[in-house]
Amino acid sequence: MNVGIILKRLRLMKAVSQAEIATLLNIERTTDAKWERSQVMLKLDQAQKVAAIYGLPLSIFIEYVECEQILTPDVVSRGIVLQN
Repeated sequence: MNVGIILKRLRLMKAVSQAEIATLLNIERTTDAKWERSQVMLKLDQAQKVAAIYGLPLSIFIEYVECEQILTPDVVSRGIVLQN
């Protein structure tokens, strides 16, 4: 499973829009869309911020990407932080 699929699955499981994620990360919505389509790769600092927004340790986020495991709702059951 590629990073884009994981990012999209995380976002959909938390029921947030690309615009909301973009606001939290201080990026353009189109950047998030490109990440989800795997057109642009996340940099490490961006991956850390994304993992934090979804309430996941970076190591778990990376493990799912590397092992191509499927994220299930119980893995991301913690609430997303929608405040700056």
